[in-house]
Amino acid sequence: MVNVTVVIVSVVGAAIVTGTVVWLLTRRRKQQEVTADMGPLVAQVEQAMAKLEGQVQGHVSSLGQQIGQIAAVFTNDRTRGSWGEVTLRNLLEYAGLTEGRDFVMQDTAGNGRPDATVRLPGERKLIIDAKFPIARLLDALDAKDPADGVRLLGEHAKEIEREAKNLIDRGYQQDAAGGFVVLYLPHEAVFQAAMAADPGLFERLMAMRIVVAGPSTLLAVLRAAAQLLVEQRAVVEARLIVDDAKELHNRLGTFIGHFAKIGRSLETATGSYNQAVGSWTSRVTPQVGRLADRVGAPAPKDPEAVDTTVRTMPDLAVVR
Repeated sequence: MVNVTVVIVSVVGAAIVTGTVVWLLTRRRKQQEVTADMGPLVAQVEQAMAKLEGQVQGHVSSLGQQIGQIAAVFTNDRTRGSWGEVTLRNLLEYAGLTEGRDFVMQDTAGNGRPDATVRLPGERKLIIDAKFPIARLLDALDAKDPADGVRLLGEHAKEIEREAKNLIDRGYQQDAAGGFVVLYLPHEAVFQAAMAADPGLFERLMAMRIVVAGPSTLLAVLRAAAQLLVEQRAVVEARLIVDDAKELHNRLGTFIGHFAKIGRSLETATGSYNQAVGSWTSRVTPQVGRLADRVGAPAPKDPEAVDTTVRTMPDLAVVR
């Protein structure tokens, strides 16, 4: 009986082991089939990731080259400050604005003197201050340790934020249209690097009503302002023409009044002249004729009456 039980247990155990082996082989074969099916998809994903990585590296390299070019030219604060003002003036003029009429450099606003103030319609002002904070950015490029580079880029973002707070402290916003002041950075890469280090910088600056603009963004804003000023000048000139036309109408009315008075005087003079001619003909001529006959002299010729009628000036109010 024991032997039969052992045999049964052995048979059952062998069946379980065999079933387990078969299940494992079947599962492995299915996994291989699935892996074989996903192979092309995995390869496409890997290719896409490699392409994306290459693009990111390309953008980073391009940004580094742009900043490197900046570093090669601007080595001190005075040079950077002068360059910011020069490029700002060039943008203002390129946008079609005229200094003295449309914008003023270094005009008084708040408690300071912003680099440029653009006059907008309605006595409003667009206040622009140029800054070029790249000291920490240049240090980040020279950093050997990547961790130091990241830290210095964060300080670069904080430097831009400090510049924005300085504009607020100078009270520029109280004179600016809408309370917004433009912080002009002469190169787009300067703000791009700060945004890469601190993505929340843009929202904080907007909350402070500070708009950071590079050359391309600021040029678009200035051209829009120039178009508004052109349209405003057209409206003002049209109003001046209307005012001049009204004044001319009034002056013509006065002139016509004087001219009509001259006509009436001419008419009166003509009547008096004709009366004098009549008196000469009826009373003087006969007596002169009798005297001429006695002395044997010819009689003088009688004057002729004026038959021309003086035309009346038209009323300006009915002239159309």
